[in-house]
Amino acid sequence: MEEIRVEQFIPEVYDGDILRVVYRDFPLEQHAQVLDLIAHSEKKHSVRIMLACLKNANGNLRTLKQQLADAGGYWREIIGQAEYPNYSKKQFRILNGLSEQEQRAIVELDKSQYLEWLNKSAPSK
Repeated sequence: MEEIRVEQFIPEVYDGDILRVVYRDFPLEQHAQVLDLIAHSEKKHSVRIMLACLKNANGNLRTLKQQLADAGGYWREIIGQAEYPNYSKKQFRILNGLSEQEQRAIVELDKSQYLEWLNKSAPSK
């Protein structure tokens, strides 16, 4: 049986997305602290990794600190959790014969959830 692998979506993200997400997801009184954490994290982290950390933290400062601390060695896992949560959960089944149509559905679900998170507006106050 020929293995079929569907290509994953890779988001296009920019520096400005980081600031927008920080302002959207964290309370005003934590903005300076969050931005300082990001500024002093390993400079090799790409915007994509920083956004994955922010997404996984879900507005929780303690979780963000842990995500940023882990990003140096576990960036693949962090990106997987943020961008490909459904694919990551079903990876064993995917590698063992999930149809192309089923794989595409999983990839599209992950893409939709990530873009929805990335592009959502700040809550009204």
